[in-house]
Amino acid sequence: MDQLSDKRWQLLKDLLFATTADFDKMHQLFQTAASQNALAKLHEYIFYFDSNACFVDLSIASLEPYYSGLMFTGYLKDVAKPVLLGGQYDQLLKNQGMNQSGMGFAIYLDEAFLSERQTASLPIENEYLKIALPKGRMAQKVIEIFEKSDLCAKDTLKDNRQLIFTDEEHKLQFYLVKPSDVAIYVEHGVADIGVVGKDVLMESQPDVLELLDLNFGKCVLAIAGFKDFQQDFNRPLKVATKYANQTRDYFASIG
Repeated sequence: MDQLSDKRWQLLKDLLFATTADFDKMHQLFQTAASQNALAKLHEYIFYFDSNACFVDLSIASLEPYYSGLMFTGYLKDVAKPVLLGGQYDQLLKNQGMNQSGMGFAIYLDEAFLSERQTASLPIENEYLKIALPKGRMAQKVIEIFEKSDLCAKDTLKDNRQLIFTDEEHKLQFYLVKPSDVAIYVEHGVADIGVVGKDVLMESQPDVLELLDLNFGKCVLAIAGFKDFQQDFNRPLKVATKYANQTRDYFASIG
Protein backbone atom coordinates (compact mmCIF):
# COMPACT_ATOMS: atom_id res chain seq x y z
CA MET A 1 0.00 0.00 0.00
CA ASP A 2 1.33 3.43 -0.92
CA GLN A 3 2.00 5.73 1.96
CA LEU A 4 -0.67 8.36 2.46
CA SER A 5 0.27 11.97 1.92
CA ASP A 6 0.08 14.24 4.94
CA LYS A 7 -3.07 15.85 3.54
CA ARG A 8 -4.84 12.53 2.98
CA TRP A 9 -3.66 11.21 6.34
CA GLN A 10 -5.19 14.22 8.08
CA LEU A 11 -8.35 13.74 6.06
CA LEU A 12 -8.50 10.09 7.16
CA LYS A 13 -8.23 11.11 10.82
CA ASP A 14 -10.94 13.73 10.34
CA LEU A 15 -13.24 11.11 8.82
CA LEU A 16 -12.81 8.35 11.39
CA PHE A 17 -16.27 9.08 12.75
CA ALA A 18 -18.01 10.70 9.82
CA THR A 19 -21.63 11.50 9.12
CA THR A 20 -23.49 11.05 5.87
CA ALA A 21 -22.77 14.69 5.08
CA ASP A 22 -19.06 13.86 4.70
CA PHE A 23 -19.34 11.64 1.62
CA ASP A 24 -17.78 14.23 -0.68
CA LYS A 25 -14.67 14.25 1.51
CA MET A 26 -14.56 10.46 1.45
CA HIS A 27 -14.36 10.48 -2.34
CA GLN A 28 -11.17 12.57 -2.02
CA LEU A 29 -9.63 9.99 0.28
CA PHE A 30 -10.51 6.81 -1.64
CA GLN A 31 -9.44 7.20 -5.25
CA THR A 32 -9.25 3.69 -6.71
CA ALA A 33 -12.11 2.30 -8.79
CA ALA A 34 -12.81 -0.47 -6.26
CA SER A 35 -12.95 1.92 -3.32
CA GLN A 36 -15.14 4.35 -5.25
CA ASN A 37 -17.56 1.53 -6.06
CA ALA A 38 -17.59 0.43 -2.42
CA LEU A 39 -18.23 3.99 -1.32
CA ALA A 40 -21.11 4.34 -3.77
CA LYS A 41 -22.59 1.09 -2.46
CA LEU A 42 -22.23 2.32 1.11
CA HIS A 43 -23.98 5.55 0.19
CA GLU A 44 -26.78 3.51 -1.33
CA TYR A 45 -27.18 1.46 1.85
CA ILE A 46 -27.33 4.29 4.33
CA PHE A 47 -29.70 6.31 2.13
CA TYR A 48 -32.47 4.40 3.90
CA PHE A 49 -31.42 5.54 7.38
CA ASP A 50 -31.95 8.79 9.25
CA SER A 51 -28.87 10.89 8.52
CA ASN A 52 -28.82 12.15 12.11
CA ALA A 53 -28.63 8.62 13.48
CA CYS A 54 -26.14 7.09 11.04
CA PHE A 55 -22.37 7.42 11.33
CA VAL A 56 -19.53 5.96 9.27
CA ASP A 57 -16.70 4.56 11.41
CA LEU A 58 -13.53 4.09 9.36
CA SER A 59 -11.60 2.89 12.42
CA ILE A 60 -13.58 -0.28 12.97
CA ALA A 61 -11.72 -3.57 12.66
CA SER A 62 -13.35 -6.97 12.29
CA LEU A 63 -13.02 -9.36 15.22
CA GLU A 64 -14.56 -12.15 13.16
CA PRO A 65 -12.57 -13.72 10.29
CA TYR A 66 -15.59 -14.24 8.03
CA TYR A 67 -16.45 -10.56 7.56
CA SER A 68 -15.05 -9.46 4.21
CA GLY A 69 -16.40 -5.96 3.69
CA LEU A 70 -18.94 -3.64 5.20
CA MET A 71 -19.64 -4.07 8.92
CA PHE A 72 -22.30 -2.34 10.94
CA THR A 73 -23.40 -1.99 14.54
CA GLY A 74 -26.59 -0.67 16.09
CA TYR A 75 -27.00 1.05 19.42
CA LEU A 76 -29.82 2.00 21.75
CA LYS A 77 -29.89 5.08 23.90
CA ASP A 78 -28.31 4.52 27.34
CA VAL A 79 -26.82 1.14 26.31
CA ALA A 80 -23.02 1.04 26.12
CA LYS A 81 -22.73 -2.17 24.10
CA PRO A 82 -24.12 -2.56 20.57
CA VAL A 83 -27.43 -4.43 20.39
CA LEU A 84 -27.05 -5.19 16.68
CA LEU A 85 -23.95 -6.58 14.95
CA GLY A 86 -23.56 -7.64 11.36
CA GLY A 87 -21.75 -7.29 8.09
CA GLN A 88 -20.80 -8.62 4.70
CA TYR A 89 -19.28 -12.10 4.40
CA ASP A 90 -18.59 -12.91 0.75
CA GLN A 91 -16.08 -15.70 1.44
CA LEU A 92 -18.15 -17.74 3.88
CA LEU A 93 -19.35 -20.37 1.38
CA LYS A 94 -16.04 -20.87 -0.43
CA ASN A 95 -15.35 -24.05 1.56
CA GLN A 96 -18.51 -25.49 0.01
CA GLY A 97 -17.34 -24.52 -3.46
CA MET A 98 -19.81 -21.67 -3.81
CA ASN A 99 -19.05 -18.08 -4.76
CA GLN A 100 -21.94 -16.35 -3.05
CA SER A 101 -22.11 -12.91 -1.47
CA GLY A 102 -23.88 -12.62 1.83
CA MET A 103 -24.86 -10.17 4.50
CA GLY A 104 -26.41 -10.75 7.89
CA PHE A 105 -26.74 -9.50 11.40
CA ALA A 106 -27.72 -10.53 14.91
CA ILE A 107 -29.80 -8.62 17.45
CA TYR A 108 -28.85 -9.09 21.09
CA LEU A 109 -32.15 -8.86 22.92
CA ASP A 110 -30.55 -9.40 26.31
CA GLU A 111 -28.75 -6.06 25.95
CA ALA A 112 -32.01 -4.36 24.99
CA PHE A 113 -33.91 -5.84 27.94
CA LEU A 114 -31.03 -5.01 30.25
CA SER A 115 -31.28 -1.41 29.06
CA GLU A 116 -34.96 -1.30 30.01
CA ARG A 117 -34.21 -2.62 33.49
CA GLN A 118 -31.35 -0.18 33.91
CA THR A 119 -33.45 2.75 32.72
CA ALA A 120 -36.26 1.79 35.09
CA SER A 121 -33.83 1.73 38.01
CA LEU A 122 -31.99 4.94 37.16
CA PRO A 123 -31.52 7.15 40.22
CA ILE A 124 -33.86 10.07 40.61
CA GLU A 125 -32.54 13.55 40.07
CA ASN A 126 -30.46 14.97 42.94
CA GLU A 127 -30.11 11.58 44.63
CA TYR A 128 -27.46 11.39 47.30
CA LEU A 129 -23.96 10.18 46.50
CA LYS A 130 -23.50 7.23 48.86
CA ILE A 131 -20.04 6.78 50.37
CA ALA A 132 -19.03 3.77 52.49
CA LEU A 133 -16.43 4.45 55.17
CA PRO A 134 -14.75 2.12 57.67
CA LYS A 135 -15.66 2.77 61.29
CA GLY A 136 -13.02 4.44 63.42
CA ARG A 137 -10.21 6.89 62.86
CA MET A 138 -10.01 6.34 59.10
CA ALA A 139 -13.58 7.58 58.64
CA GLN A 140 -12.80 10.75 60.57
CA LYS A 141 -9.65 11.28 58.50
CA VAL A 142 -11.61 10.96 55.25
CA ILE A 143 -14.22 13.45 56.46
CA GLU A 144 -11.45 15.90 57.35
CA ILE A 145 -10.14 15.65 53.78
CA PHE A 146 -13.65 16.23 52.43
CA GLU A 147 -14.15 19.24 54.70
CA LYS A 148 -10.82 20.84 53.78
CA SER A 149 -11.69 20.39 50.09
CA ASP A 150 -15.18 21.90 50.64
CA LEU A 151 -16.75 18.65 49.49
CA CYS A 152 -18.93 18.25 52.57
CA ALA A 153 -20.32 20.35 55.40
CA LYS A 154 -18.46 20.87 58.67
CA ASP A 155 -19.11 18.44 61.52
CA THR A 156 -20.80 15.95 59.21
CA LEU A 157 -19.86 13.04 61.48
CA LYS A 158 -21.52 13.84 64.78
CA ASP A 159 -20.33 12.17 67.95
CA ASN A 160 -23.17 9.70 68.39
CA ARG A 161 -24.08 6.12 67.55
CA GLN A 162 -25.49 6.78 64.08
CA LEU A 163 -24.17 4.67 61.22
CA ILE A 164 -25.61 6.82 58.40
CA PHE A 165 -24.82 10.54 58.15
CA THR A 166 -26.39 12.87 55.60
CA ASP A 167 -25.02 16.12 54.21
CA GLU A 168 -28.07 17.81 52.71
CA GLU A 169 -26.11 20.72 51.30
CA HIS A 170 -23.85 18.55 49.15
CA LYS A 171 -26.29 15.65 48.76
CA LEU A 172 -23.96 13.11 50.36
CA GLN A 173 -24.71 10.09 52.52
CA PHE A 174 -21.95 8.41 54.52
CA TYR A 175 -22.26 4.81 55.70
CA LEU A 176 -20.06 3.69 58.59
CA VAL A 177 -19.45 -0.04 58.22
CA LYS A 178 -16.87 -2.66 59.14
CA PRO A 179 -13.65 -2.20 57.12
CA SER A 180 -14.11 -5.60 55.48
CA ASP A 181 -17.61 -4.59 54.33
CA VAL A 182 -16.72 -1.35 52.52
CA ALA A 183 -15.78 -3.01 49.23
CA ILE A 184 -18.81 -5.31 49.49
CA TYR A 185 -21.11 -2.29 49.76
CA VAL A 186 -19.57 -0.81 46.61
CA GLU A 187 -19.43 -4.09 44.69
CA HIS A 188 -23.14 -4.73 45.27
CA GLY A 189 -24.24 -1.17 44.54
CA VAL A 190 -25.30 -0.23 48.07
CA ALA A 191 -22.68 2.54 48.02
CA ASP A 192 -21.39 4.46 45.01
CA ILE A 193 -17.82 4.79 46.27
CA GLY A 194 -15.91 3.74 49.37
CA VAL A 195 -12.67 4.26 51.23
CA VAL A 196 -10.89 1.11 52.33
CA GLY A 197 -7.40 -0.12 53.08
CA LYS A 198 -5.29 -1.77 50.42
CA ASP A 199 -4.90 -4.78 52.70
CA VAL A 200 -8.65 -5.42 52.55
CA LEU A 201 -8.72 -5.10 48.75
CA MET A 202 -5.79 -7.49 48.33
CA GLU A 203 -7.35 -10.01 50.66
CA SER A 204 -10.92 -10.07 49.35
CA GLN A 205 -10.18 -9.04 45.72
CA PRO A 206 -13.63 -7.52 45.11
CA ASP A 207 -14.82 -6.53 41.65
CA VAL A 208 -14.32 -2.78 42.14
CA LEU A 209 -12.19 -0.07 40.53
CA GLU A 210 -9.45 1.61 42.57
CA LEU A 211 -9.72 5.32 41.82
CA LEU A 212 -7.26 7.09 44.12
CA ASP A 213 -4.66 6.41 46.80
CA LEU A 214 -5.31 8.86 49.66
CA ASN A 215 -1.82 8.23 51.07
CA PHE A 216 -2.71 7.81 54.72
CA GLY A 217 -3.33 4.97 57.15
CA LYS A 218 -0.58 2.88 55.61
CA CYS A 219 0.54 -0.29 57.35
CA VAL A 220 3.04 -3.11 56.94
CA LEU A 221 2.06 -6.78 56.99
CA ALA A 222 4.67 -8.75 58.93
CA ILE A 223 5.29 -12.28 60.17
CA ALA A 224 5.61 -12.42 63.96
CA GLY A 225 6.93 -15.26 66.10
CA PHE A 226 9.16 -16.09 69.03
CA LYS A 227 12.75 -14.98 68.57
CA ASP A 228 14.12 -18.48 69.19
CA PHE A 229 11.41 -20.29 67.18
CA GLN A 230 12.59 -23.45 65.42
CA GLN A 231 10.27 -25.04 62.89
CA ASP A 232 9.47 -28.73 63.29
CA PHE A 233 9.53 -30.08 59.74
CA ASN A 234 7.87 -33.31 60.88
CA ARG A 235 4.50 -31.57 61.14
CA PRO A 236 2.68 -28.84 59.21
CA LEU A 237 3.42 -25.26 60.15
CA LYS A 238 0.39 -23.63 61.76
CA VAL A 239 -0.09 -19.94 60.99
CA ALA A 240 -2.68 -17.70 62.66
CA THR A 241 -3.62 -14.77 60.45
CA LYS A 242 -6.36 -12.32 59.61
CA TYR A 243 -5.23 -12.30 55.98
CA ALA A 244 -5.46 -15.93 54.89
CA ASN A 245 -5.19 -15.33 51.12
CA GLN A 246 -2.22 -12.96 51.31
CA THR A 247 -0.46 -15.24 53.79
CA ARG A 248 -0.99 -18.26 51.56
CA ASP A 249 0.30 -16.35 48.53
CA TYR A 250 3.37 -15.15 50.42
CA PHE A 251 4.41 -18.59 51.67
CA ALA A 252 3.79 -20.04 48.22
CA SER A 253 6.06 -17.38 46.70
CA ILE A 254 8.99 -18.39 48.93
CA GLY A 255 8.44 -22.11 48.45
